[in-house]
Amino acid sequence: MENAYYSFDVGTQKYLVLTFEYEPRQSVLDWAKTIIEANPERRVIISTHAYMDRTKELLSRTYGANGGDVIWEQVASQYANVIMVVSGHATGTDIVRREDQGVNGNTVYQFMIDDSNLNY
Repeated sequence: MENAYYSFDVGTQKYLVLTFEYEPRQSVLDWAKTIIEANPERRVIISTHAYMDRTKELLSRTYGANGGDVIWEQVASQYANVIMVVSGHATGTDIVRREDQGVNGNTVYQFMIDDSNLNY
């Protein structure tokens, strides 16, 4: 499901998962901001298709839409309750991980996972 959100609780911890379309349009990022702002008590996880590559670099805009760099600049880095971004898209490496500090001093864990290489 793209451009949707889900909330759930684990014990006393409250979570919200936002899912974005491939290279989300600006209207999707603006919508996501309103959802995050309306749920400051929830830890936010963002899920999108393409966000970073195998070298841990955030993907740039293509086809007139927003890449990982814009998702980071406008959404993931801007809210203290964003804790994680997960994505796929690139192949050749099982899991790529990076950590960056948001503008509020929070650590945002970011993962690119290629499940085609994982042995189940």
